[in-house]
Formats: sequence, C-alpha cells, structure tokens
Amino acid sequence: MGAGEFYSGPALGDASARISRYTFCDITPNSLRWDDAFSGDGGKNWRNNWIMEFSRTAPASSWPKGVKALTFDKGERCVGAAYDAINSLAGEWEGEVSVAGPKGEETHPAKMKVYHVLDGCSVMRFLSWGSGTAQQKSFALLTYNQEQEQYMELSLDNKPSSPAQIHTGKLQGKQFSLTRAVPAESGAMVSRRQWETATADGQITARWFLFPEGQEEAPFATFHLSKVETK
Repeated sequence: MGAGEFYSGPALGDASARISRYTFCDITPNSLRWDDAFSGDGGKNWRNNWIMEFSRTAPASSWPKGVKALTFDKGERCVGAAYDAINSLAGEWEGEVSVAGPKGEETHPAKMKVYHVLDGCSVMRFLSWGSGTAQQKSFALLTYNQEQEQYMELSLDNKPSSPAQIHTGKLQGKQFSLTRAVPAESGAMVSRRQWETATADGQITARWFLFPEGQEEAPFATFHLSKVETK
C-alpha cells in the first residue's frame, strides 16, 4: 500500500534486455518519493537515474473549472486529424446507458466528463452510471501513439478486483475501435470498446463488448450521451 511501480520494455528496435522502472512510494497527503531506475539484464539488477523527494508547500488546489486541465495551454503540442478526433470528446456529457443484466436489459443514467491534458496530446475521461451503492465508475486516458500509428486507452474502474486495462486500435471512419485480449479459464476473450467522435450537434454513442475470441456478440453496454452546455 502507498506505493506504485511502473515498467516499460525496450525501445522499438532495441534488441537488448534494458528496461526502465518508475517507483512512487512513501506517499502521504503531503509528501512522496519518486525514483527512476533502469536494468540491463531484464530486471535482475537495477540502477537509479534519479531519486526525488517531494513535499507540499501549499494546500492542494481544486480541479479547474471548465474542460481544461492543468497541463493544457494552447493545445498546440500535438496537432492533426488523429488528435482532433481525441479532442472532440472533451467536455461534459449526460445521457443513459443500456446494460445487459440477468433479468434483461436495464437502463441507467450516465454522466461523463472529458478533460484536455498534455496540451492536446491526450484526454482524460471520467464516466459514471447507475446510482447509490450500485454506481459504476470508469477512468481512462486516451492518446494516439505516433510510432505504432494507433490509439491507446488506459482505463481503470471502481471494482477492487479489476486490473488496469489497455485497449488499442484504429479510428474507423468516425469511430474508435479499441480492443484487448482477456485471459479466461474458459478460453480467450476479447474486450472491445467503440467510441464515436463527437458529432456537430454534440452527440456520442459508445458500445462495449466482451465475447469469446472469434465469436463476436452484441454489446453488453451501450451509451447514448449528449453534450451539456457549460457556462
């Protein structure tokens, strides 16, 4: 508890066993330790590049109003159609989600807030649906990987048993189609998330699937969201 480790593999074209690691630890409401290390033997031995220790010097600030996050300036760092598609999702959205349940299809209110981050290179999504103790929440960071020419979405929900997930894919027309393989005791499963880019009239439809590999089925959740005008 109170610590996190994040790893990356060798760079593209690098045949060595060199990997890197970020470690965040000793985390308190007012301080933390961050170290960056690398290994040349696949993780058997590590050597630090740096160690940083941070202490808060002022009270924590609140999230900014509107849709711009603290890392957004003019949105000129990442430009082009690939990033325009991502940034079309920014804003506040409301609507409903239809979910396949044990007693048939259920409909719940849904809300989503999407913020610009990294000066136009990514968006950060907060999605919730349902109500009370049954409310479900999903956080995601969506960006475009220029080297691999594909979109990548890192997501996490509020179920303690759920791991962080990475979906990747392409923009097909005006729709993101992002997938990931899901190991299962009964055989390989495929998770797919399809997000439309925002329309001119401020509408979004998203469909989430989970099906056995090679046997695509109907979505288990379909979101219909409309953009909310903010002051």
